[in-house]
Amino acid sequence: MNKKSSLVRSRSTVGRPLSLLLAVSSFLGAASTAAAHHSNAVFDLSNVYALNGTVTRFDWTNPHVYLVIEEDDGTEWMIETDAIAVMIRSGWNRDSFVPGDLVAARVNRDRDQSKAHGLLLSIQTPEGEQLVSLNRFRDSMITYDRNAFTTTLSGVWQADQSLSRVFSNGLRAHPLTELGRSGKETFDGSVDPGAECIAWPTPWVVASTLYLIGIELGADVTAITSEFYNAERIVHMGLREHPQNVERTVQGHAIGWWEGDTLVVDTQHFADHRSPYANIGIPSGGMKHTIERYRLEEDGRTISIDLFLEDPEYLAEPFTTSLALHYAPHLEMLGIDCDPEVATRYRR
Repeated sequence: MNKKSSLVRSRSTVGRPLSLLLAVSSFLGAASTAAAHHSNAVFDLSNVYALNGTVTRFDWTNPHVYLVIEEDDGTEWMIETDAIAVMIRSGWNRDSFVPGDLVAARVNRDRDQSKAHGLLLSIQTPEGEQLVSLNRFRDSMITYDRNAFTTTLSGVWQADQSLSRVFSNGLRAHPLTELGRSGKETFDGSVDPGAECIAWPTPWVVASTLYLIGIELGADVTAITSEFYNAERIVHMGLREHPQNVERTVQGHAIGWWEGDTLVVDTQHFADHRSPYANIGIPSGGMKHTIERYRLEEDGRTISIDLFLEDPEYLAEPFTTSLALHYAPHLEMLGIDCDPEVATRYRR
């Protein structure tokens, strides 16, 4: 590799999760096939490509941070990572790389191999430090503060990875209507609302481990927010029926009430969505209906969620599962302001 810069910068590992740094040593084979903002269907996740080169651009942008790396033969690779919030929690910052840095990266290539485009697995800095994204190592990450507890549903929360996987695997195997099967079979990521800065609706917006959830209880209104595209659900408390002629929206119209210590959230009037469950490919429609039952466990560290989902246009029968949120007051809700130009950059 020809050295194009003699610039040497010191980097600190302070603030990087220790488990994240250790996990890199067993990096290959351990990487997650986690969901990104657009579908990972555009990448060949079974194929790892190694490249050495020089950083020509480092774009600290949302919903994806990008590196452009030039190989010795002049090929410029556009390397995609995750949103700024995810990269910050993975130990990165806007100065992690500068043009001229000599690096070695491993990526999953675009399925269209005419494109020099890849999804980052790991990258080695000029000083020999390995950096990754938390997204690709979520099975190895425990980012919740297990010593913290609360007496209320209000606060910052992180979804449980194992139960989120049960949800997605269960839905993949769930009986579908003809429309549901057709949607799932033809989904290739080329039409994906995430690439248009449209968030996932409930329930996946609550189930995704990667993005923090904030809950703020109120007497008249309860707010449930996600870092993912700053999605906000407004739950109208005390109602038992939805008003007529409500506008259909991505997050739907939610009403809520208390049954003892359990918050019940009933949501209807959803807008159509082509990819509401990350990479699964099953669409959702206007007849979709969810009921979530939120209950704080006795340890004060976990919210258990019982989920009921029906969507007769695409699901042949109702789907039920359980989710959990872990209390995470040590983490900051950073949010993702989606830039449409960046969101569709992978298509170019």
